[in-house]
Amino acid sequence: MPKEFQYLDEIFKHFLYREEVTIAAGGAYAGKSRLMLHTAHALALGQPCFLGKLPAPLTIVYCSERSWKLNCHQMRTVGITTLPDNFIFFCVPDLSPMEAPAFERDPLGFLSNRFAQAGITPDLVIFDTVFHFQAQPPTGKDSVNSYSFNKRDLLHMKQWATQHNLAVLGLSHSPKQSEKNAYPDPFDRILGSTAILASTVAVMILERESDDVLKVHLRSHLTKIQDPTRLYNYSDFSPYVPEAELSLGPREIAVLALIPQTPTLYTNMVKIAALQLSISDSQVRNILLALVRKGELTMTVDGVERLLQRAQRVSQ
Repeated sequence: MPKEFQYLDEIFKHFLYREEVTIAAGGAYAGKSRLMLHTAHALALGQPCFLGKLPAPLTIVYCSERSWKLNCHQMRTVGITTLPDNFIFFCVPDLSPMEAPAFERDPLGFLSNRFAQAGITPDLVIFDTVFHFQAQPPTGKDSVNSYSFNKRDLLHMKQWATQHNLAVLGLSHSPKQSEKNAYPDPFDRILGSTAILASTVAVMILERESDDVLKVHLRSHLTKIQDPTRLYNYSDFSPYVPEAELSLGPREIAVLALIPQTPTLYTNMVKIAALQLSISDSQVRNILLALVRKGELTMTVDGVERLLQRAQRVSQ
């Protein structure tokens, strides 16, 4: 038994600690991979991410069940076109026929050997829905427990994190909502939550609030988190500010003044705003989207994007 109190080595307060496992779970198309790719890239560069900002860049290994080509496509959707040397990818589908059986027998041992061969000392390893965090098969005919976590695997992962003095972030799917699992607490929606919370340091639950908004529920095993439910823009994962809380600047108010109650010539409207007031396309886009959401413009979001493209051609 230890004689002295010991404390965890913190990477991100509440969320990421060396020698510990954090889970991020969400349904299909919730944005798990896009968010974590965006986050890993920011942490490797020492830039702010949705969790905040670190004082120094991290060495990150991203272990993905998807191919390198597919990951490249996903990274481009969040603005990533180059990777720093300390952001290292390991793509399971790209293993050679000789390597694949060894990985399947002992995934963590395989990665340990890779670290040693390449001289890599990761601070954080992200497992993007690979073996240890995949859904388990149903245990019975009427069982809905098809997405519960295997506690033994989680403990094995923690031991591996301790061995390498690194933090682990594991992504997993959560089940479709139904009458059997429609719990008000989002953390109860992942069946097997008791095992998760007992074996991990923190859990994040991701939900698509809308096409444009991602909702993230946060819970730490260590401390109470302020603002445990947060909203982010799905496009770049910046904090989402509800419309009622937006404050317009003088230029934006001037743009609104230019827009008639029942506008018909949208292209001319954007041209006037862009040319006469020298307002950027992004500012005009935000104003138009706000009006669309209020129902004051009968135009779809895609229609706004096409409008801006037309307006750009007109103004050239």
